[in-house]
Amino acid sequence: MRKKSRARRKIRKKIINRWRLILLCVVGVIVIAAAVTWNPGESEQPRVPAEEYFSISNIMYYGEEQNNSIFVYQIWFELTAAQGDAHEVYITNLPGYTEYIDVGNISQNQTEGIEINLYTPVYVFERNGRFPFSFRISCHEAYGEITIYLE
Repeated sequence: MRKKSRARRKIRKKIINRWRLILLCVVGVIVIAAAVTWNPGESEQPRVPAEEYFSISNIMYYGEEQNNSIFVYQIWFELTAAQGDAHEVYITNLPGYTEYIDVGNISQNQTEGIEINLYTPVYVFERNGRFPFSFRISCHEAYGEITIYLE
């Protein structure tokens, strides 16, 4: 009698484990399908290119001129939100700078002084008689790469 009950328990345990495995696989497939098809949605309004949204003036730099390049240590400029308020403004993708610069909020036509101390000095090479320096500006309203010219 004991052998029969042990055999039944083993069979029942195998069946339960098999269903657990099937259930686990089904849940896994559902989770993967949901993750693949999930779309966070578009933001309320499309972002404007940063070159159009912001105005940059009074560009200055500290560096050494060498042949057809400038070895830059620091850059200063004034950033103005020309087309409207700019919320949570960040400056990123700076050559020689590993972090981002948190500018904060800028009201329309307000000017914010920006100082960039490059951790690693950067060579800026001459192109068409000018020295271009590019970086990216991001905020809720605008996003994109901006090129300033060091003179």
